[in-house]
Amino acid sequence: MEEHAALLSENELLRLANAQKDEEIRLLKEQLEVLMSRVFGRKRERFNPDQLSLFESEPEATEEEAIEYEEIPAHRRRKKGHGRKPFPDHLPRNDILCDLSDEDKVCDECQAALKLIGQDITERGHLIPAQWQVNRYIKKKYACPHGHGVKTGEAPAPLLERCKFEPSVYAAITVSKFVDHQPLNRQESIFKRHGFSIPRSTMGDMVQRVAEIAGEPVIRQMKEELMGERFIQADETPITVLQEGRKGSKQGYLWVYRSKGKVLFDFREDRKRAGPSGFLKDFSGILQTDGYSGYNEIVARNGLVRAGCWSHCRRKFHDALKSAKAHAGPMMLLIGRLFRIESAMKKRRDNRAMGEDAFHALRARVRSTRSVKVIDQIRELLLDLDLRPAVLPKSEIGKAVIYAMNQWKTLVAFLDHPEVELDNNAAERAIRQVALGRKN
Repeated sequence: MEEHAALLSENELLRLANAQKDEEIRLLKEQLEVLMSRVFGRKRERFNPDQLSLFESEPEATEEEAIEYEEIPAHRRRKKGHGRKPFPDHLPRNDILCDLSDEDKVCDECQAALKLIGQDITERGHLIPAQWQVNRYIKKKYACPHGHGVKTGEAPAPLLERCKFEPSVYAAITVSKFVDHQPLNRQESIFKRHGFSIPRSTMGDMVQRVAEIAGEPVIRQMKEELMGERFIQADETPITVLQEGRKGSKQGYLWVYRSKGKVLFDFREDRKRAGPSGFLKDFSGILQTDGYSGYNEIVARNGLVRAGCWSHCRRKFHDALKSAKAHAGPMMLLIGRLFRIESAMKKRRDNRAMGEDAFHALRARVRSTRSVKVIDQIRELLLDLDLRPAVLPKSEIGKAVIYAMNQWKTLVAFLDHPEVELDNNAAERAIRQVALGRKN
């Protein structure tokens, strides 16, 4: 009997271990699907509600909501023409006269002189490649005939003392590196094709001088203006940097801060809270970020209002669609309604050329009447999903629910602050150029 009981106990332990392994395999498959989708799938989080046959369609807007919206009816789309677009008016025109020779200005039939009746104009774009030239400053010297001294004409002040290049060269190298994402080794090859060589080490020193002499005063002024804004969005991204005085490279971080078209980048050697805490030490207002905890210190210290990002929240439910369509689908529908409300308000702003104050007043009114209803439905669904035994914490849908619950206070901050966007996408777009440069 004891042997039988031991076998039953061992069998139960094996069954539990098997079930645990099955669950672990299922979770790993979910993670693999998400990673494969991010690498090889579409980057845009397209979601077609018609594909969810398990769910009811979204309720139609009531007459009251339609009046509040005042959306302009959609016009028929015109097919895009295939004709060539004209060249912009600001480009200079070089007129080249194409005329007949004197012998051809007679009629072939009657030999009468031809009369000018008009002209046809054809435009073709012409590119003049960049050219190197050397500016020679010939400074005339004048001496007093009585030996009282000598005067010499002065050349324009250089960017640096005894520098070899004009400011235009410094500007071209800096713009090519940071705006056009051309590494210095590629620029070195480009210059060689022009018959002139600048070593990449020299160009590195030139870029550093631009940052120190021309960049720092401008950046200080930009930061002062940015800190005076009421609302700032922030994000960060990794970037590989060389180690000064050592071989090899390490991972640093670029933090982006933006508001109303003002965009500033701040480099840090790590992703610790000291980055935003140091940069935002003089800021007091609303800070919109993702759920990263590195912003918590500055938010608490300066008493900032922190706003969350619904795009990040939606992305997590989108990742859970394949493995938990019945749970993630309804949430995607509701979050989609939030974004459509915001989109409709922006269309109304653009069509009526609203000012900032009028647009914020519209946002406050519509969000308090329409968006808040959707938020209540999302909250109710989250609480329901959180109690379902099938929604495991380590599954993709479980992670999405936990993220939304933990970030709930920041996600609903937009309801009380009309200047806050629904998502942090503008900061992500500002930092996208870094990702492009990183690939190069």
